[in-house]
Amino acid sequence: SLAIQAIETISRVNHFTGSVQANYTPIDDLLLRGVIGYDGFLNREDQTFPQNLNYTGVGIIDGARYIVNGNREAFNVDLSAAYSYDLMENLHAMSTLGMQGYQRSTKTVYWGKTEYPSSLITNVGAGLTFDSGDETYIQMREAGVFFQQDFSYEGTYYFSAGLRNDYASSVGEEAPSIFYPRFSAAARLDQLDLLPESFNLFKLRAAYGESGILPGGADRPPVPAVVL
Repeated sequence: SLAIQAIETISRVNHFTGSVQANYTPIDDLLLRGVIGYDGFLNREDQTFPQNLNYTGVGIIDGARYIVNGNREAFNVDLSAAYSYDLMENLHAMSTLGMQGYQRSTKTVYWGKTEYPSSLITNVGAGLTFDSGDETYIQMREAGVFFQQDFSYEGTYYFSAGLRNDYASSVGEEAPSIFYPRFSAAARLDQLDLLPESFNLFKLRAAYGESGILPGGADRPPVPAVVL
């Protein structure tokens, strides 16, 4: 129990998340919107097994020191244009076209050494035996475009339809893109004199949509078994 209590584990984390958004109306009823975001995560993990205690049960002789440095970054961009117009009296419409892009990267470096000459020296370079070490780098990109059409009639009836097309680099350059449709319809019953006057908003809505999760960087298609 003394040896277990003496294991020292230190974690240092720096995390920053931020975004910038800009809206621009070059002409009446046309809204251009742009968002750029960033998420950064830096962490360092240190673990020390003192040299003067017994850890031979887990294969550690004369202490050990392990260090892991990790860096994760994510960028996103969201651009869209929405135009509002009237098709006829009391029939209002809005068309929205946009795109979203994401880039995520992960960098990791770790190493460990054992057999330290003294419990007073814990610098990782002082270990006499190299135990493990490596570095990894992963980068993933995802992108999607979407279109949405909205209608409203007399401020009472509403209809919306949209389509999204996504692509992920982890699927492969030859992989087909993926489509997600959506539809919705609604009616404000409080505007139809069907409810008591005490109801100032009562909306009946039905919707259908499809969504999914694109494969990640470590995902792989199933490999058929080979029988020899």
